[in-house]
Parts: sequence; C-alpha cells; structure tokens
Amino acid sequence: MNKNILIAVLLLFAVCCLCSGAIGLATGGVLLFDNQGVDRQLPTVIPSASPTSQAAPTEETSVGKSTTPQETAEATPASPQDKLPVEIAAQMDEIQSQVEDLRGLTQVEPVIRTLLTADQLRERLVQDFLEENDEQELEDDLRVLSAFGLIDRDFNLYDFYIDLLSEQIAGYYDDENKEMVVIQGEEFDGPERLTYAHEFTHTLQDQHYGLRDGLGIDDDHCQADSEYCAAVQALLEGDATLTEQYWLYSYGSTEDIQQLDDFYQTMESPVYDSAPEFMKEDFAFSYLSGTDFVFALFEKGDFAAIDAAYAHPPRSTEQIMHPEKYPGDQPLEVFMPEFGAVLGRDLREIDRGVVGEWYTYLTLAKGRQESFRLADAQARKAADGWGGDAYAVYIDDSTGDIFLAVQWVWDTRNDASDFFSSLCDYGKFRWGGSADQLFDNTLFWDDTSDGAVIVQWEGLLTSWVIAPDSEAANLLLQSLGEGEHAGVN
Repeated sequence: MNKNILIAVLLLFAVCCLCSGAIGLATGGVLLFDNQGVDRQLPTVIPSASPTSQAAPTEETSVGKSTTPQETAEATPASPQDKLPVEIAAQMDEIQSQVEDLRGLTQVEPVIRTLLTADQLRERLVQDFLEENDEQELEDDLRVLSAFGLIDRDFNLYDFYIDLLSEQIAGYYDDENKEMVVIQGEEFDGPERLTYAHEFTHTLQDQHYGLRDGLGIDDDHCQADSEYCAAVQALLEGDATLTEQYWLYSYGSTEDIQQLDDFYQTMESPVYDSAPEFMKEDFAFSYLSGTDFVFALFEKGDFAAIDAAYAHPPRSTEQIMHPEKYPGDQPLEVFMPEFGAVLGRDLREIDRGVVGEWYTYLTLAKGRQESFRLADAQARKAADGWGGDAYAVYIDDSTGDIFLAVQWVWDTRNDASDFFSSLCDYGKFRWGGSADQLFDNTLFWDDTSDGAVIVQWEGLLTSWVIAPDSEAANLLLQSLGEGEHAGVN
C-alpha cells in the first residue's frame, strides 16, 4: 500500500488527461504512457505526436527570447544551449500569453525552455529515478503493497518503472531548475500545443504559489505526509487540466482538435497497460478527481476560488473526492505505536503513514486478484465517512515475516459499521469464508497465505492487523488500544 513510492514516481511522471472536447468534458480524458511526456517534479504525462522525435537535437531558450532561422540552422545538435526553432518559440510565446490571460496570472520571471530528443529525456529521467530509488527501497515498497493485497509479491517494480520511463515521452516542467522540457518532433501540433498550455500553467503555479517552499511539494515532505501531497497534487493537476481545456475551448483550432483526435486513435501504451489495476487508477487520480475538485471551486468563484485554495490547500484525498468537505472536514490524526517492544522481536519498520480515503477504496476495489475485489459502488460507500487513519508495516529481516497494523477512525458509528462489514466481505474473498467470528465486532483468520489476520470494529474505530501467527496478531491488535477514541490524538 506504500504511497511513498507512488508519490516518488508521481514526482517523476504521471498521466495527463487530454480532452479534445470543451471544458465540460473535464473528466473524459485518456490515460497512457506511450507517446507521452513525463513531469519530473509536477507529474504530467503528455503526448508526442511524432514517432521520429528521437532524431531531433537538444535545444534551449529563455521565455520570450527570439531566434532567427540562421541561428537555428547553425545550432550544434547535442548542445543544450541551442535555440528553439523560431516558429516553435513563436507558438509557445503565443500559448503562454493566452494561458496568462485565461488563468489571470502572469509570469514573474523567465523560464528556460529546453528541447530534448526522446532518448535524451528518457536518459535524464531514468538517471533521476535511479538516484532517488535503490533496489532495497523498491523491495520494501513491494512488501507493503503486497501486504495490502494490491500487488503480487513477485512483481518486479524496479524493471516496471524503468520500462515505463522507456516508453516514448514528450516533456515536463522541472520546478527545481525552473525549466520547461519539451520533446522535439517533426511538428508542434495539437497534442504538443495542448501539452504546452498545461505545462505552462505549472510554471505560473510555481512562480505565484511556490511548489516547494510554499506548498511543500518535495520528496521529504511527501514521504512524511503522502496524503497531503496527494491532495495538493490533485489541486495542481486539476487546475492545469481545467486551464488546458479552457485554452483548447478558447483558442484551439479545428486542426488542433483533429490532430488530438488522430493522436488518440493511434496511441499505444503496453507498459502502462501491464500495470497493476490499483496503480493505473492511482495515476489517474490527480487528473480526474483533481479536475472535478477544481471545477467545483471554479463553479463557486471562477479562477479566484482556485487561487484561494493555494492559500489553504486541501489536506486529504477525502476532500478531493468530496469537494463539499473542503475546507471544513479536516483529517483526524491517529496514533500508531511502535511494535518492536510490543512483540519482543527485532523488527525493522519499512513504512508508516496514512492510508486515506482514496487508498482505502483502492484496497477494497482494486486488489491484485479480481476474486477479492469488492464491487466499485460497495467499496466507495465503505470508504465514505473516512475521518482519519494510520498504518505501520514492519519486517523481521531474519525470517521475512511481515507485520501490518491499520486503524481507521470514522465520522459516525454507522460509517464505521459499514466499513467493518465491507472489510469482512473483502477478507472472506481474500482469505476464505471460514473465519472465526470471535465476537460480533471481530473476525479472525488463522494460517492464511499472509499469516494470521484480525479485523475489528469498536465505536468509531476499525482495525486490521496481519502477523505471522495468532499470538503476534493479538498483540498487535492490543497495542492499538481500546475504546472509542483510543487511537485518536
């Protein structure tokens, strides 16, 4: 279930919803990675319409800086200081002006614009990924995701992410270097133009609200509070997606729309298509749910209401999924103890954090096996009413045993009861129908493929523990505390 690796990957890349319709089609986008771009700091995967883009040179210019055809012709293909082709720079300048007008924000300072070949961009992104993630970290992430039932234990995360980065990509905004990176193809057509409108919106967001210093979107903060980062990413991507669609509606030509339609008809995404089901859903979250959230703000107060959200960002995926709960319904903090002393074993903590409403839903509805997935409507209803949670995962490195504990707090007793009922259904599908009903509010599975499993409901709390044996599982459950608000700070 570890969102940390997915947050890290989203800081490298994610899916951008491109829509060839008007603004009202905000959630009608398409998701894929083939022929798309990568947003290293702000995740936007964007399309490259040209299959021959790998032959193009690396080029760079500052925003608003003009070039001449002679300067372009004299450029050295491998030099990062070359100029943008004048006709592409002119189109970018025009799109920037249009986006500034639509969004009501203007550039504070120039941004570097760099053209890379697909191979050059892929090499840069793979290098960044390898510098930030080693195989041990990915192995631990896999253990956590597997414990939550989201991914097969033998899934090769390392190779998958490298392959994903190796599919054709088209560009991103790097907020660390204040750089717009665009894949150079044969043309700068509808897909590239729409992409540029989206990415330039990220430039404006960064210059006005500070992605790192202002909003705290960086690796350390996102590791510590992945739920907050998921919510802010949804705000950022929803804003950029709404803006790009407004741009298409206001300034897109018939030719742009036809080129976008042609692109959708021919695009392929074999690596993305092979991703675990929950991962594909999660890649889409900040774009689809983020756009719904931002559009709800827009309906109340136009772009001014969206701007106001940056001063008081959403703090949970619950608020993104239910815009009516923003900003009033703030998540509760749930206490999660250390387990080593409780169990009397030398354990290594491999993850701790907040599941959130979104991942609670994904766990129930998008598990690694279709046989233990709940119906979508039941899973969404079960996750509704989320108030807060905490989880922790430990490993005994000498044996490979995994210890998982999760505790949720719900808005009402009915919400807690509904979730417990659905969690029991999920458990019966995953571990079999022969669970022991210890009490009306406790279900126990012993000797499953994951070990011993207990789910319990008490008052506003529901708890779920997995341990290698029943004694350890009971100790974990007891460590979470007793009483209606035992685990809530």
